[in-house]
Amino acid sequence: MRGGGWALLALVLVPAFGTEPVWADCPPPAAEIAEGAMALAAQALSVVEPDVPPPAPSPAGRRTPNGGYRTRHGFAIAPGCFTGGTTPESIESTITTLLNRASSCARTRLPGYTHALFNGVLHDGATITCRSGECAGETTGACYFQDAAGRHRVNFPPARGHLGTSGTWFHELLHAAGADNQCVNRHNATGLSFDARAQDDEVYFWEAACFQPEVILAAMRAGDRAICSRALHNHSSRPNRVRHHLESIKRTCRFFLNYLTDESALITDARERLYPEVFSCGAGTPACPPLDSLNTALVAAGEASRALPTPTTLAAWANEQCHLSAGSGSAEQPWSPLYTCMTRLESHLEERLQGLRTKVGDGGLTEAQVSAYERYFRSILRGSKVLADLTDLDRIVRRAGSGAASSHITELITECRAEGGAGSAFCQRFETDTVPRLAGLMARWQ
Repeated sequence: MRGGGWALLALVLVPAFGTEPVWADCPPPAAEIAEGAMALAAQALSVVEPDVPPPAPSPAGRRTPNGGYRTRHGFAIAPGCFTGGTTPESIESTITTLLNRASSCARTRLPGYTHALFNGVLHDGATITCRSGECAGETTGACYFQDAAGRHRVNFPPARGHLGTSGTWFHELLHAAGADNQCVNRHNATGLSFDARAQDDEVYFWEAACFQPEVILAAMRAGDRAICSRALHNHSSRPNRVRHHLESIKRTCRFFLNYLTDESALITDARERLYPEVFSCGAGTPACPPLDSLNTALVAAGEASRALPTPTTLAAWANEQCHLSAGSGSAEQPWSPLYTCMTRLESHLEERLQGLRTKVGDGGLTEAQVSAYERYFRSILRGSKVLADLTDLDRIVRRAGSGAASSHITELITECRAEGGAGSAFCQRFETDTVPRLAGLMARWQ
């Protein structure tokens, strides 16, 4: 909405269903469309990007006489924002994350023009307020205002709790940078999810691309490869804003497409070479237990329902239950059936292990039989958990983006080596072949 010399743009977090969006201010004048279209066409012929570095931060922030706070990067934080545990230190941490993620995004996918405009806002400075009732709708996480003099202000409603969310800061400061390709009413329209808004709204797209890239990746894995460029081509309702030359759009798409290509190669390799090692036994792993004789003893003890798969039949069971037979799974998504298989396998084996100890002695099973079985199947559980974590692709992206890539890989290796698994063929292949590939993927989000 607009009024009183202010422009208001909001980040809507949860849709209010049943409300029809009002796009009355969307169609710009014909002359504006023509002028904007010509400017876009001219910009598309050039690959020159402006270089506007962010301002150098002050050594420290400072409290202001009114009880507010001036951050190291020049943001004026109103006194009313310091509630609910918010401190100058927590705000500085959020801003540091914001700037680091924005810079990382600019190195790989955010166009230099947009990043330059974003850094320009940092030079201008902005006031941050935390007032209730200013942003349209109860579902709004924050909103941006600009007065007639061009001064920027971002308001974070206290009830929404997004003052500590760096992606929300990025979203609102993109408004200040002029990165909108949609008119105000369309951007603020209710009834749309975040994923849907990222389809053609450039501010939401860049928030997703830089702070929630799993949203873009999920759409592209599902076959929507155009999502990486759709919002950047779509300036029909705001043609006088950010210009993108064709090479910068291609660069954005190449980043996501190259990542998905390498991601697919990693998971395909894990499926074809690492997965069979889950069921290995012998050298470097627990010895294959005498499962045939153990099953005979279970049947004799009246526990036929606990009959245990042999290494051969267990692999066949997993293939059947998880649809991992030859040729299954699309070329686009080789990871989905493997992830499903590993999570189901964990649950299945845990059920089989439950109560087995009660069958030692009078139950018809020897201690040696049960111990051998437990050692073997614990090794399978270990491998299946590692593979399940490896194929949880959204978690990989989120942890890498939060700076926890090394921790994530360390946890996987530690899990693999647990219970004597360090010398297994599975762990050796995982550490030598899979870990370097995984590290290469995760490094792209840092």
